[in-house]
Amino acid sequence: MMTRVDIRLFSLRNAAHLAGATESAGDRKLIGDLLCNAYRAIVAFDFADIKIFAPSYFKTAMMPMWLDPGAGREFFPIATNVGGDIEDDLMVSMECCGISIWEETSAARGEREYAPFAKLEGSLFDTLSIVNELHAVTAGSLADKYRNVGSTAWSNRLAALYDRRMLARYKHGRQLVYTPPWMFNTVRSDSQDGVP
Repeated sequence: MMTRVDIRLFSLRNAAHLAGATESAGDRKLIGDLLCNAYRAIVAFDFADIKIFAPSYFKTAMMPMWLDPGAGREFFPIATNVGGDIEDDLMVSMECCGISIWEETSAARGEREYAPFAKLEGSLFDTLSIVNELHAVTAGSLADKYRNVGSTAWSNRLAALYDRRMLARYKHGRQLVYTPPWMFNTVRSDSQDGVP
């Protein structure tokens, strides 16, 4: 089961400036405390009211969600309310660390829309677009549908997107099924009814 944890960065210290080694380390602990009961979760970092965002803050306070969530835990970070002066700082932070993130925006009728925020290499971007459109795939299903790319290449691309936390995955029989994180519960429920 995928849960969602919303973290409004401004509210961690009631501060609009996210910078400094001491503050970053303290916020890392606060973020960890907010996630202490989560094991598989979308972590929505809300950037509302943030005026300054230092790449060093990202590396210390936020990057552990990707690299070291803890044993048996999976976090899939997304960004919300990114704008103004911090957009470039977040992009630089992600690209320097080789990390990607989904950006969530509001659509018509209160629905949420998602788009990759950081740049992805061409084949990874293409793969992500396909998975986002199909909602759930396996390497084998992609190889059957797109015969110009083999199953091993699809498997490597899907695994790379999972490592970047752009896709969630679960086992269905002997196959790994990949899905956008916000589709995980729906897709997994469908697979239990015999639809991978």
